[in-house]
Amino acid sequence: MQGLQKAEEEEIQIITSAFTIAEVIYLKGYEKIDSKKSDDICRFFENEYIIPINVDRIVAEMARNLLWDYQVLRPQDAIYVASAIKAKVPIFDTFDGYLIGLSGTIGNPPLIIGEPNIPYEEKIFEEKPKEHENEDRKKE
Repeated sequence: MQGLQKAEEEEIQIITSAFTIAEVIYLKGYEKIDSKKSDDICRFFENEYIIPINVDRIVAEMARNLLWDYQVLRPQDAIYVASAIKAKVPIFDTFDGYLIGLSGTIGNPPLIIGEPNIPYEEKIFEEKPKEHENEDRKKE
């Protein structure tokens, strides 16, 4: 069963930073999503199974502190990690290897960071893959 299907059937919830709503137009390995898909993106993030965590002052300050404590973190990833900590999620799914390397070292209790244990949705908005990035994706 695919991840989105599990969410639609209320088996899981997808908790993400509200920042994802902006960043999603740059899906890794795909061309930038065209603005013509704006309504599709809005509808997708309005699903009840998607819980956006607002990037408020608490999340921003937590992300800043994470950047000081973990030199390897990039600002956008610090926002995601801070959002996960604020939401008290036990597991943080990512395909970013450098974040997976921080598993068990961030948060109290420690956040478990790893690849999703449900199948990855290759395409949500039906954009074409970038030719030169397909090879990079296969190596990850």
